[in-house]
Amino acid sequence: MKRTYKYALSVVLSLGLVGSAVAQDSFPDVQDSHWAADAIKRLKGLTFLQGLPNGNFEGKRAITRYEMASLVYAIYAKLVCFDEEVDVKIKKLEEKINGMKVEKPSTPDYSDIRSTLSALKNDVGTIKSWGSDITMLKKMSESYRKELSSLGMDVDDMKKQLNSLSARVKALEAKTDAIRMTGDANFFTAAGLKERGFATGLNQDGRYAGGSNTGAGLDTLTVLHELGLQFRNGASSSTEWGAELVLGNAISNGLNGFGDQASNVPLLGTPYNGGNTAAYLNRAWAKLDAYNAVVGRQGLKLGNFIGQRFDNTSFFENERYDNGEHTFDGASINLGPVKAFIGTMGNMRTTASGVGNVGGNQGGNQGGGGNQSAKTLVGSENSIVQPINLNGLNILRVMGLTTGFKLGEKGSSNLSYVNYDGDTGAFNRFEVFGADLNYDFGSFKLMGGLGKSNAKQNQNVVNDTNNARWNAAANFKTETLDLTVGVQRVERFYFAPGDWGRVGIFRNLTDVTTTTADANLTLTDRLGVFGNYAKGKSISATGEFDTYRAGVNLKLTPKWNVMGSFEDTRFMGGIYGFGAGSGAKFTTVGLDYNFGSNRLFKIWYQRSDVRGLVTPPGLGANQKGGFIAAQYSVKF
Repeated sequence: MKRTYKYALSVVLSLGLVGSAVAQDSFPDVQDSHWAADAIKRLKGLTFLQGLPNGNFEGKRAITRYEMASLVYAIYAKLVCFDEEVDVKIKKLEEKINGMKVEKPSTPDYSDIRSTLSALKNDVGTIKSWGSDITMLKKMSESYRKELSSLGMDVDDMKKQLNSLSARVKALEAKTDAIRMTGDANFFTAAGLKERGFATGLNQDGRYAGGSNTGAGLDTLTVLHELGLQFRNGASSSTEWGAELVLGNAISNGLNGFGDQASNVPLLGTPYNGGNTAAYLNRAWAKLDAYNAVVGRQGLKLGNFIGQRFDNTSFFENERYDNGEHTFDGASINLGPVKAFIGTMGNMRTTASGVGNVGGNQGGNQGGGGNQSAKTLVGSENSIVQPINLNGLNILRVMGLTTGFKLGEKGSSNLSYVNYDGDTGAFNRFEVFGADLNYDFGSFKLMGGLGKSNAKQNQNVVNDTNNARWNAAANFKTETLDLTVGVQRVERFYFAPGDWGRVGIFRNLTDVTTTTADANLTLTDRLGVFGNYAKGKSISATGEFDTYRAGVNLKLTPKWNVMGSFEDTRFMGGIYGFGAGSGAKFTTVGLDYNFGSNRLFKIWYQRSDVRGLVTPPGLGANQKGGFIAAQYSVKF
């Protein structure tokens, strides 16, 4: 019920009607410092919220279905009223135009008409944004039909009115421009600190601020900039299409900035050096409605263990980097519940596994005779446990099928087959099979999956042993607690360009069985705590690791938010060839200011102590120091 109530409030706040509210005081029991105080005040001014007979709001009290129904009807009535008001304004404008005298055309006074037209333009723009909200209201009116009827509301008439509004919105949308453009401008700056006797510190992504790997402060200052321009068809276009052009120095020549998907360069132990300003086409696609297909440069995301790009930009927030999609040029088509895809992936380097061979050459031979990709990887990101005679593959082409279907009312499943193909390496293709299942019982959810990958040279299987994975987890979620416990087993030769977890500065470890626990607890409206723990044991050798992280999120003011966390990872018993005392510790503080949905400002400080895990050139065996980063982004 609470979740549905939140949906209703989101509809209200997105309708563009809140500006018409009369300024009023909030409820006596709602503090001005509460993060939702402004929204509650505006909703009260709109008469959506009445409060209880004692005058209080009592925000922690569970809402009843009748109260929910009343709120749905109030939103519906406001929509209809607003639409009728627009009709009245249009008629008045027509009367003004028809009644204008033209005896003295040289000195007409259009100021009143201009102001009326301006107001109408804003009103029509508001109505254009109602599409998804009207759809949600229609669903909610049916869900609360019984309660609405008992309150004297004609639900069928409501749905007719909403259908009429929906048709009007679609007609207005059809008159939009042929091309719509949006964009985002991003600025990222970083600097490093070091402790006496150590090289500069590595952050949790295994990287450091640029300039000088033995310097600190201004010597390591790095500034990255990036402009993204997104183009989409307008509603009047007969074909649905989209494109994204990116300009900046955040991605250039692979090694610099945030890396890219097409360079054979390692990122572990590298700086955030800004490259030359460059441009690239991130997306360019068109939808073929007749075939239910999409052609062009598009994203591909198949699941953590099958095909999902990990986020190696922990201190930078942007949809291009955080959406988990690999990019390919080709076609995808939906054939009922089955999705098929085929295309090229632009020489994206993948590693089989390992930080070099077991117990040696760490950092100097990442990926085993090859370099890791920044984005698309097979097996362990930094090549923990080098597979014998399986050194890596440049993925050039991809082809596959994925399908999902229901398992009763509460279950769902997904099956996938992907063929990743290249030209060189100890094998020139590998096939990934996977099956994942979910059962959702409301506040309790069960998840699980299994899969296998076969390395092949043409049609001959190069390796068909120790190449499986399975995972299982259970989630329990309430309004205040989100708890997940699970276990996953990833064998030594399981290859997939996925994202199944970070341990210290490494991702996607293989040859390990890992038990995990993650928890998020909301203590108050302003305070929350979180923590996670993982323990892994080697499958084919000896040794283990454990890692834990604990932190807090706090709303200092309605605008300022702060987080703090501590993380400790330890490798023990010679696992992966690491010596005694190897591990990584991170103490992190983050601060962000809430400008609204179109602007972002964050600043981070992370102190790190990385011991015996990697030896990048010039950094020595251990890295200890600090990393400072800030981001400012604007959407338009």
